[in-house]
Amino acid sequence: MGMNLDQDRFFASLRRLIDAIVERSPPPASLSGPTALRDADRLAMAATLWGEARGEGSAGQVAVAWVIVNRWRQPSWWSRERGDGIPDDTIEAVCRDPWQFTCWSDAQGDRLRAITLGWSGIAEILSLVDGVLAGRIPDPTGRADHYHTIAAPAYARAPGKWPPKWAVGRAPSARIGAHLFFALGPAGDGRQSFIEA
Repeated sequence: MGMNLDQDRFFASLRRLIDAIVERSPPPASLSGPTALRDADRLAMAATLWGEARGEGSAGQVAVAWVIVNRWRQPSWWSRERGDGIPDDTIEAVCRDPWQFTCWSDAQGDRLRAITLGWSGIAEILSLVDGVLAGRIPDPTGRADHYHTIAAPAYARAPGKWPPKWAVGRAPSARIGAHLFFALGPAGDGRQSFIEA
């Protein structure tokens, strides 16, 4: 399935915007949500993008970053794992709480936990994170708070395992790279309640 001309123009424009932001080395984050942003949030978000979308290019990484932000701005079960030592309703909790992003619980998890803000391998992704959090890179997902790969991953190739149950019968809000994005809300019913700036 190819992209149409409008999608081509949109992603070319998004790529130019992202390139300009990465070159400028943006200042610290400024989006508002239920909690103040911390370095631990920026690091967890950058590590999640590296783990989930490093092969997607900047458009896919920006899309996953917006899923994280859209969850953070709708505090709910996805950021409230009690007793894990991560402050609730933070971006760090959205990224690292169980069952949120596979990269933290699969074979990459230990590697992600070892990433630091000073690691050169994460510098470009950290610039994207800062651009998203500062509100300079727009949300291409239609306020998505869920996504999945289009192709079934190896662990889900058995009959009835793909797509994920939460996605069955739902219309995606966007298709970006190898992922479909969905705006489902905390209850999965499509109703979203954002904390706005």
